[in-house]
Amino acid sequence: MSYDVTVGGETFNYTSNMRPFFKQFGVYPPDWAGKTRHEVARDIGKALERIQSLEPSLLRAGHDNPNGWGSVDTAVAFLRQVREACLVPDRVEVFW
Repeated sequence: MSYDVTVGGETFNYTSNMRPFFKQFGVYPPDWAGKTRHEVARDIGKALERIQSLEPSLLRAGHDNPNGWGSVDTAVAFLRQVREACLVPDRVEVFW
């Protein structure tokens, strides 16, 4: 099972094996449903600050999935990608 997240026209996918990690830092993808992109970007930004303040080896020891499906490093990369997409303003479309 995985999370499929769509922001604007971009879709992101990540394993649900990292649920405890996302929950610990308040960025559980199902909780984003119905939020604005600005709210999600803010929440992810706060989480990334907290994550970066911790010792990476301890985070990996506590959260890297032993079956290889999910790691702190790839979860952080996923969060950064989603946040970046949330920060991109809506595109201007012109029809005539």
